[in-house]
Formats: sequence, C-alpha cells, structure tokens
Amino acid sequence: MAFLKKSSAKWLILFLVFTGAIAFIFILNNSFYNDFLFYFKTDPVSYKEKSSLVRITVDFSDGRKRAFEGKVLSAITAFEALRAAQAVGGFSLNVTLAGDISDIEGVRADGKRWRWYLNGAPEGRPILDVPVSGGDKILVKYE
Repeated sequence: MAFLKKSSAKWLILFLVFTGAIAFIFILNNSFYNDFLFYFKTDPVSYKEKSSLVRITVDFSDGRKRAFEGKVLSAITAFEALRAAQAVGGFSLNVTLAGDISDIEGVRADGKRWRWYLNGAPEGRPILDVPVSGGDKILVKYE
C-alpha cells in the first residue's frame, strides 16, 4: 500500500509541474501578444477620398457650354479625356500634330484660338501630353 501512495504522490507532483508549466507558457504568450499589440499599434489613417471623376467643360464663348464627366479607370492624357467626351457628346474635334486644338464642333481657331485649362490654371503644354487623374477639371475655351 505504501508503494501505491508513493507512486500516486509522484504522479500528482508531475501533473502539478506539467500544469504549472503549461500555465506559465500561456501567461508568457499572452504577455508577448499584449506587448506586440502595444508596439505595433497603428492608428487608423483617414485618407481624403479623391474623386475618380474627370470633368470636361467646352466653352464656345457665345453662351454655349458642354460639360462631361467620366470615371478614370487607368492613366490617361487630357486629349484622351477630351476624345472620350467627343465620343459621348457627338461633336467634331480636330487637333494639330503639335497638340493645339484647331476645331471643335465647326468652331475654328480663326483670330481667336482654343485654350485649355487644367484645374483652373492655363496650360501651355500640348493637350496630347498632359496626364490627368481623378478629380481633375479640364476647361477648353474659345478665346
């Protein structure tokens, strides 16, 4: 009988040591996880949502205006945006090889000329080469 009691006591001690080791590992793991969350905590970043739409306005300077708005799905130039507006609006558009607008809907650059603006600023660059992105506003005006 003494043999069973000694053996049972050893198993009880072994069980308590094993249980204590498991508890110790779980406590350390929880401590590590809390430290991880503390050091790698990032505050949510709020981005100002930029519109994915490009707006094009064609001003004929005689009271007529045509406005178009379309979503930009990939990188495009101002000329490609104007061509897309032409396709939707059904007006004619002619551009010189140098990138100057020579004719829109039969209004030719005679005496006056077609100027274009990007986000309110006059553009001196050819319309063929200037990239546009969502939120941009293009104004083409006969002046």
